Amino acid sequence: MDLGNRQQTAGDAIASEQVFWAASPEDDWGPEPWHLLDHFLLSSRPVFSLSGRAWTPPVDLTETPDRILLRMEIAGIQHKDLSVTFERGILTISGRRYERAPDEQETVHLMEIRHGRFERAFRLSDNVVEDEIRAHYHDGFLNIEIPKGRTKGNAVKVAVRED
Repeated sequence: MDLGNRQQTAGDAIASEQVFWAASPEDDWGPEPWHLLDHFLLSSRPVFSLSGRAWTPPVDLTETPDRILLRMEIAGIQHKDLSVTFERGILTISGRRYERAPDEQETVHLMEIRHGRFERAFRLSDNVVEDEIRAHYHDGFLNIEIPKGRTKGNAVKVAVRED
């Protein structure tokens, strides 16, 4: 299915996606040179990470006449490690998936699951009701409903409900 430019803009409500990525103080980069190359190569969907520390959860972003719907695949993340905020027209989702250490009896043959911190930010139009944004985490997916309407200009931290 050819989406053309609709991957970047979904109607009038979503102006653009911005992807921000930066090392946090709790990441121990040490002398590892690969983090600079990771930073350079990162896009909204990196193909690989030389340091193994970068990952970007995939997102489906859709729009109806009365709301914007965002669905992010984030299996393996603890509810307490998620943050959803809306400020100055930008919806920011961040979190962390911790690496599972194999036990002494295991021999690792393949490890493809990404882990570490992530942050995605989406610039939305001025016609969203920030006080009514709802986030729900279930079966490895974070679902966010953003009602359209008159913006009050408030910064909000959105509570994430979990089943």
